[in-house]
Amino acid sequence: MQEPQRSGRVSLFGQDPEDVRRRWQEVQAGFVDDPRQAVEHAASLLGEVTEAIRTALEARAADLQGRWKNGGQDAAEGGDTERLRTVLRDYRATLEELLGMPVTSVGKR
Repeated sequence: MQEPQRSGRVSLFGQDPEDVRRRWQEVQAGFVDDPRQAVEHAASLLGEVTEAIRTALEARAADLQGRWKNGGQDAAEGGDTERLRTVLRDYRATLEELLGMPVTSVGKR
């Protein structure tokens, strides 16, 4: 089950994990009857998932960058510290999602 998304966040997966798991099980089950076709389906499935993740990650990176780079010089000079803090938090959340584990704060291990 996917976690609920915060408003404005793009899922890094972009696909229903249960559907991908079901399709993967079908690939494995098909190996007995036709190993080559099973491997071809596995390659296709991985390609779909990879493309979905790449597309979603590029969209998230563009969104995050737009939230601070297009904010004007005032934001770059600290004029909107709260907005920048929020963007930094969302960068951290993205890295945590990619790594599958929390990214520690400065000075913590």
